[in-house]
Amino acid sequence: MVTLNPAPRTEFDAIIAEVARWVARDADPVRTLTNVACLIGNQFRCDACSIYLQDPAGGDLLLAGTVGLRQECVGKISMRPDEGLTGLVAQTRRPLVVTSCASSHPRFRYFPDAGEDLYESFLGTPIIQDQQLVGVLVLQTFEEAAFSTTDLERMSAAGRLLGPHIATMLDDALTQLNSGAADL
Repeated sequence: MVTLNPAPRTEFDAIIAEVARWVARDADPVRTLTNVACLIGNQFRCDACSIYLQDPAGGDLLLAGTVGLRQECVGKISMRPDEGLTGLVAQTRRPLVVTSCASSHPRFRYFPDAGEDLYESFLGTPIIQDQQLVGVLVLQTFEEAAFSTTDLERMSAAGRLLGPHIATMLDDALTQLNSGAADL
């Protein structure tokens, strides 16, 4: 069983500050979101970290950045909030923890090209800005994970802290992803 052991709080604060700098200076929102997923994934020492954005027009969730899932799926995987574990997080606007057999969960949605069926555990939290859902932040591990209360609290905090930064680039990211112009 894997234990995530997130980095100390001061390192987490530095990561959020780095995200703010990237958002301010990088004109490529998809690259920024992939970098954010990499930073958060490293912060929590997990095998995969993904960011799904919610399209305000239709409500669908679109894979916008990932480390651990196949990069060619960015901008191509889309689901409604009533589909999948990620959709359940969006629908309830609450964190969701599945410590083992995530692909056996009744709400799991299989995307054959993503490679997601390799992962045993799932921890997802909403990305929120001004009480509005911006997207969902997801961690996954190859092995069963012993997610702690601290992991859940830190992920929830990440969703709240990332929300304002991701919201500023939401429209540009969705335009880039929907046009197929993501440079992966």
